[in-house]
Amino acid sequence: MAEVPDLSDLPMDVSENDEEFYANDVPNKMKASKHLHCHENRVTCLPKIKLDIRKPEKLVRSYKKVFTAVAETLKESGGSKSQCLIYDDDLLTPGNENVTVSRVDIKEAAPLKFAYNSTSQHNIRDSNDKALIMEGNDSIVAVYLEGENVQLELKINMNTYIEPHPDSNKRPVTLGIVGHNLYLCCTAEEGVTSGVLRLTEVDDIKSKENELLPFIFYCRISSNLSTFESAAFPGYYLSTSPEEREKLQIRPDDQMFLTTFQVS
Repeated sequence: MAEVPDLSDLPMDVSENDEEFYANDVPNKMKASKHLHCHENRVTCLPKIKLDIRKPEKLVRSYKKVFTAVAETLKESGGSKSQCLIYDDDLLTPGNENVTVSRVDIKEAAPLKFAYNSTSQHNIRDSNDKALIMEGNDSIVAVYLEGENVQLELKINMNTYIEPHPDSNKRPVTLGIVGHNLYLCCTAEEGVTSGVLRLTEVDDIKSKENELLPFIFYCRISSNLSTFESAAFPGYYLSTSPEEREKLQIRPDDQMFLTTFQVS
């Protein structure tokens, strides 16, 4: 029967020095020499391995130049009329020290235009049933009419318009006095932030295509009553005082004045 050799007599791949091979603080060359030394009795020919570790190339990139170029261009353009564009290649191409910056002019939006649609005539009274009449040649007041005085009530030409982005809940209109070339107009006045309602003479309202904004009111209808909001002064409405013979004006909807009207 053959003898079983003692384990200590068998050549092993693991030596007492293998722990050093896995140590982090031992240089690669020392690890390799220790590992080969423990096998030199069994390996007759082992090709030499040369480790050639290549370090990644550093991007020779100065991002400071990118931000400097952008800042200088914005400073020159004022930051409002132009826009800076940095191309992708400037950020991705290594070694490229030149920053390409282009200036693009931004066109301002065209002014809002209203296209004439149709005209209809109406009597307009406030929600307290006060009628509108002329007082002098330049103002409108709200009064209670009866008997023959009903003939003094103004008829209003309501011209409707179409705008580029219509809202189904409101329609732009102008309000003119039948028999006169007078239209309600909201204008700014020195010392007054809310605007003032005027009667302005216009020979042909349709010819003021690019100057219609002060004449436009947004008409909204709810429960058979209409409101007229100034397009030039959003949040301000045609209003009448609860008292009689007060001028028609534009005011915020503060519930102190009447801002709803009956349109017959």
